[in-house]
Amino acid sequence: RIEDVTTHPALRNGVRSVADLYDMQLDSKLRDEMTYSSPTSGEPVGLCFQTPRTIEDLER
Repeated sequence: RIEDVTTHPALRNGVRSVADLYDMQLDSKLRDEMTYSSPTSGEPVGLCFQTPRTIEDLER
């Protein structure tokens, strides 16, 4: 059993990467580059959740 994924050698780097991604999405300087407007709520959502439908989506 893993007590803390943030300190476990096999998981800590992945956990840190995901945390950094979320931090970048919340950074006011990067928000426009790291998020898109949800088609259902209009709220900003991380680009990793966007299904690319156009060439422009893929370029982002």
